[in-house]
Amino acid sequence: MLEAAGGIPPYEWRLKTGELPMGLLVNKTGSLYGKPQSRQTRSFTIEVNDSDVPAQKTVKTFAIEVLIDDLYIYTPDIPNARINQAYIATIKAMLGQPPYTWRQTGQLPPGLTLQTLSDTVKLEGTPTMSGNYQFMIHVQDSSTPSTEVSKHYDMTIYDSLTIQTTLLKSAQLDDDYSDSIQVSGGTAPYIWRIIENTLPKGLILDASTGWISGTIKDSNAISSEFLVQVEDSGMPAQQVEQRLIVYVGNDLLIVTEVIQQARQFDLFSAQLQGVGGILPYNWQLNSGKLPKCIQLNPTTGKLYGRSEEQGSFDISIRLSDQSTPMNQAIFSYNFIVEPNNTWIEGDLNKDSRVNLQDVIISLQIMVDMMTSVDGWFDTNQDCQLGFQETLGLMQRIAH
Repeated sequence: MLEAAGGIPPYEWRLKTGELPMGLLVNKTGSLYGKPQSRQTRSFTIEVNDSDVPAQKTVKTFAIEVLIDDLYIYTPDIPNARINQAYIATIKAMLGQPPYTWRQTGQLPPGLTLQTLSDTVKLEGTPTMSGNYQFMIHVQDSSTPSTEVSKHYDMTIYDSLTIQTTLLKSAQLDDDYSDSIQVSGGTAPYIWRIIENTLPKGLILDASTGWISGTIKDSNAISSEFLVQVEDSGMPAQQVEQRLIVYVGNDLLIVTEVIQQARQFDLFSAQLQGVGGILPYNWQLNSGKLPKCIQLNPTTGKLYGRSEEQGSFDISIRLSDQSTPMNQAIFSYNFIVEPNNTWIEGDLNKDSRVNLQDVIISLQIMVDMMTSVDGWFDTNQDCQLGFQETLGLMQRIAH
């Protein structure tokens, strides 16, 4: 019985569009009656009007499935699955005479098995191999004689979708930028989208290719960490996410133009300065040779030590950053070490003589109680004041 509300009763009902299942009728009072003739599914639209003048009308669409008493497999299809992901699907039988007996022919996806219950069978497990699989499910009831029906199923096991890109190129101000977020597995085509934060101003992501491109014009643009999501075309679709960073930097430069002069045997320290690029930096000697016992700290860019040589040294320093690809800057210097005409070998406190006080200083240096001294003494030329130098001082004082 069809029912309506509102308007002015009584109502008048009629079939407006579509077809009722064969054997069924609808009358003006809204009764749906008759005896269906076969198993079938029909969609139809009913119209009703009230007794107002003019009459008010409204419509609604219905669907009816007519079942029969014969045994049949009710589940029309099963969902696809992903490799290495847990899966479960239920196939149900209806009518006939329970309990049922189930069996399967054809190839199930590797990793999946059938678990039978009274009126259902479960396909469950973890698929281990991608591909398309076709199989038949058969069910037999307990009537005498028994009835058996079968249904064909198609199933696709998709490869797992993975974002392969973990590191993007760095962007430089006013330079054209282009890099892509690479994926593997899943089912093409893919859709890329940024779901958290944004790209640096001036860059855009192509949703259909995964390419990031553009030019950063704004000198105030900053590096940006964002979350990208990729969705494939599987049914159902799979989504994966990856957090990435686009670093933004100005041109990498070494801004120290001159290295101050050093004095032979005297403690020396000079700090090289860099700007731009992406921190942290790495400093290296690019060409030439540093004076003996002068070192370059690769992390800080500091030159330090006590030169045991004098003269003019032509060198170039290479600065590199963490950009992808890596940026480099090179600067050339003429490093001058003046001779030390007042140097007395073993005179560690520079009082113009070698005595017990110099031995004490040497011992203090050996046990790290003193980190710097005015004089210098390196008998074995290993750029260190150690046991051999201390022993030599003692021998000189003894004589």
